[in-house]
Formats: sequence, C-alpha cells, structure tokens
Amino acid sequence: KKTWSEGDLSCSSSCCNPDDDELGNWCFVEDEQCEQAAWGYCEPVGGNAEHGACKDLQGWTDSEGDGCQVYAEKGWCKSDGTPGAGWDRQWGNFVDF
Repeated sequence: KKTWSEGDLSCSSSCCNPDDDELGNWCFVEDEQCEQAAWGYCEPVGGNAEHGACKDLQGWTDSEGDGCQVYAEKGWCKSDGTPGAGWDRQWGNFVDF
C-alpha cells in the first residue's frame, strides 16, 4: 500500500521502518491472498541496503547463494551480524556460511 497506518505506526512512502524493526524496512501488502501475508519486508524506491544498524555488502552471498535480503527476511541473522532466531544450529556454524 502506498500509504498506511496501524495503531501508532504510519508510513507515507509504502516501504519504511516506523518501529525500528531490526530486520529493516517493511510494508503492508495490497492483496493478502496473493502475497499469503498481510505484510512483508521490502526495499524502498531507489534502493536501500540497510537493515537496522547494518548495511549489506554489495553482492555478498553465502556458500549456497543466499544474500543479505534472504538472511533478513528469514531471520537468519541479527543487525549486529550474529545468528538470528531463524538460524537452525543443525545447519552448522553460522560463520561457515
């Protein structure tokens, strides 16, 4: 949605971070049935490689080809670069990826 408000939060540029989400910018979607969710992480018009206090390294991917955006969306890392709630220890050591 171009502009939205929910409780004390609002955004006038579609994609923003009004609650300082550590995974970065987010937005409400236009069609929940199409997206299968009411909201999602997004990149503002003009681009933004920032997620909380972190800035993505241009072109970085892990050993399996996943980049910073995937790590942020899935909660695999925190903004300080340490493993996030989505990281499964059974996958191995975080720094090995």
